[in-house]
Amino acid sequence: MQVYRLIIMPIAKPMLAIIALWSFIGPFMDYLLPRVLLTSPSSYTLAAGLFTLINDFRTLNQPAFAAGGLLTAVPIVALFIILQKQLVSGLSQGSVKG
Repeated sequence: MQVYRLIIMPIAKPMLAIIALWSFIGPFMDYLLPRVLLTSPSSYTLAAGLFTLINDFRTLNQPAFAAGGLLTAVPIVALFIILQKQLVSGLSQGSVKG
């Protein structure tokens, strides 16, 4: 168990950071599955809800769509900033010899 903690986990840390980032972004920005499976627009995910906001031709609410897109990016950018140390360490780990 100590070998796993001291050797394998430091090597796997960048990979776990990428998996965490993708696992958060995937369902967060899912559009097709909620549009097909969910019947009520009140239970749509954020991406599907934003599309229904811009999709109505009578009330083309582009400023609200832009504000929603900006608010959608905030949690993703925050998670990226938190995981940035692990992501950069994975890039530099393969380039160092010895």
